[in-house]
Amino acid sequence: MRLAATFLCFFVYGFAAAEWAIDVDYSVQNDAGAGQPSYSPLGAILIDRLPDGNFTGRFRATDGITKQLEEKLVEAAKNPQSIYRVRTGNVFSFNEPCLLLRSNLAHLIQVAIDPQKQTIFSISLFPDGLYEAGADYNNCQGVQLAPNARFSANVRIVKSGELPTPDTVSYLQKMERERQARQHGAQQDNRSFIAKYWMYIVPVVAFVVISNAMTPEQGGSE
Repeated sequence: MRLAATFLCFFVYGFAAAEWAIDVDYSVQNDAGAGQPSYSPLGAILIDRLPDGNFTGRFRATDGITKQLEEKLVEAAKNPQSIYRVRTGNVFSFNEPCLLLRSNLAHLIQVAIDPQKQTIFSISLFPDGLYEAGADYNNCQGVQLAPNARFSANVRIVKSGELPTPDTVSYLQKMERERQARQHGAQQDNRSFIAKYWMYIVPVVAFVVISNAMTPEQGGSE
């Protein structure tokens, strides 16, 4: 019985553990031009490798983030110049605070990664489930969160990698071999001009001979 309980604990821990974790911070700035933003922990993106070689992600939010984020977004949405940012390392994205309120704090975070080097190329933030915001998308007057609204984040992983560098050395070597082959072929062709182009010369000579042969006959008939 004790052995079964130990195995169960190990299985749950192994299932919850992620291959790669990415810390994500957020900043709600009431005025986008008010200096450097101050960031706070939003949570972490947990990335797992699938059997087919692709990757999937899930978000583990910081405790108490719903209340913190709601208060800051509501206050920032009063100013159309406010901005909501998320970042991981030196890579960041931003969106309108009002859009996140309209989506009831539902986030969609897309991350482009290089899995071999565990490097982040880009992070993009969208209000999840919000398909139409209208022309006044940054106007939050009268917008209220649903009573059961809670912070949530869906994660979309895009696997990217470095493009292969061109094989310049092999290309130059191929060009050199073709050049040498052309030169070698030209040196071997030592035939005379007539030997090379007799098929063009013979018709011309035949035409001239026939023309000269017909000219006296025409003069005698006259």
